[in-house]
Amino acid sequence: MISSIYFAFNYFITVKYRIIKSSKNEVFNVAYEASKHRCKEAKIDDLFDLCENTIVTLNVPQEAELITVEMVSSIRNLLQTRRNYKKMMVNLASKQPAFKRLQTLIGVGEESAAMILGEVYDIALSKKAENFASYCGLTPRNKKSGSSVDTHGKISKMGSPILRHAIYLASEYARRHNPYLANLFARVKNGNKKRHKLAIVAVANKMARYIYAILKHDSDFVLLYEDLMKLPEDTRTTFFQSITTDIPEKTRRCIYKYSDENGVVHDFTFTGNDLEE
Repeated sequence: MISSIYFAFNYFITVKYRIIKSSKNEVFNVAYEASKHRCKEAKIDDLFDLCENTIVTLNVPQEAELITVEMVSSIRNLLQTRRNYKKMMVNLASKQPAFKRLQTLIGVGEESAAMILGEVYDIALSKKAENFASYCGLTPRNKKSGSSVDTHGKISKMGSPILRHAIYLASEYARRHNPYLANLFARVKNGNKKRHKLAIVAVANKMARYIYAILKHDSDFVLLYEDLMKLPEDTRTTFFQSITTDIPEKTRRCIYKYSDENGVVHDFTFTGNDLEE
């Protein structure tokens, strides 16, 4: 929202002194439309206070204003082009059966599913899930020094950086909502803030293996009852409190799957609560 408001102000009210000279109602209308009706009047009050307490050059050359408008216009066009390409990418990927299956994996949305399919040409080229994780560059890089014992350093970063980026971003969501990965993240991090990145990499590695299984076996990702029962009770309880199986016919929320004690698979969505506090 902030970026859209920023571009709106730079495009229509190019410099700070023009904001001050404008009425709050005029500025609010610009921000309200740019933020898709999410901007509040209190934000405009804060904006005016900020501008009034900032040193402003009152005599701004017209050339400077024109340059500002042209630069912002170019950025807006580039962002729109980027959005158009993303839509094209998703549209092409949606024609593949695996597109919907990948989205049953918690953390993978339309764009990340499209990025994954765009980078994975043939899953059969990877004999094992470990090989696929290596292709993603999400395996530890072994370090050897003379006669010392091998140690695990940073990730290898081999293979596709686009694929690695897509999985890494998906992992940030997954470690807060997928109970398996929330438990893995907490176990690796062990309460140490310095181990956050290490824990995320562990989650991303596991995500790569899940993706491999989905593509290899052409199947959905299902949270199995027997695996859920192996998790700590508090993690399991928090998970079931954060989901609902009462899904509207039309919903924009991602729909996932879990099996009960009888092996029956149920669809569910998240209510918005994270497993990690």
